[in-house]
Amino acid sequence: MDVARAETIFIGHGHFDHIADAPPIAARTGATIVGAPLSTGYASSAGTPASQLRTVTGRGGELLEFDGFTVEPILAQHAVFPTRTNSRGANVGQANGDLYEAALGPFTPAETTAFFAMLARGTGDPRVLTEGTIAYLFTFDSGGPITPQTESQPSSRSSIQRNAASPSKDFIPSSNRRSAIANRSDRG
Repeated sequence: MDVARAETIFIGHGHFDHIADAPPIAARTGATIVGAPLSTGYASSAGTPASQLRTVTGRGGELLEFDGFTVEPILAQHAVFPTRTNSRGANVGQANGDLYEAALGPFTPAETTAFFAMLARGTGDPRVLTEGTIAYLFTFDSGGPITPQTESQPSSRSSIQRNAASPSKDFIPSSNRRSAIANRSDRG
């Protein structure tokens, strides 16, 4: 789905899966990209003009005012993977790669090229973990609810929070999970 209209794009952090489409959407719509210095730095390097960038640190004193609501950027902590390695010396990132390979087979050369091109559509700077992740607190002048649907579903907020905080068992589709684990253990 192509985004036809946007005024502001809030970036939580600059990893490719969170920022890749922001510069082209901003170019198409004229929207402002809001994010930490690492995020707006990436957007600038991707061609977004300075007039469409708003850098925030989330360290307090920043309040973005809009018609009907305000947004307070808050410095957050990106999830950090365990640093230990398994018996083969693989870290979490390498083990995830092994899971993909077990489920799908090795990447073809074209898939490898596409994968690295995808990673380049964001930043891999390690500072994303400690100073490049921003949470946004939206406060609506009306006090909420945002939509009539949320008003009629009082438990939806706690359900959404619970689901967002729970680790996903669906990293590998359930139909492939058992075979992926079996294939992984067969490799020794």
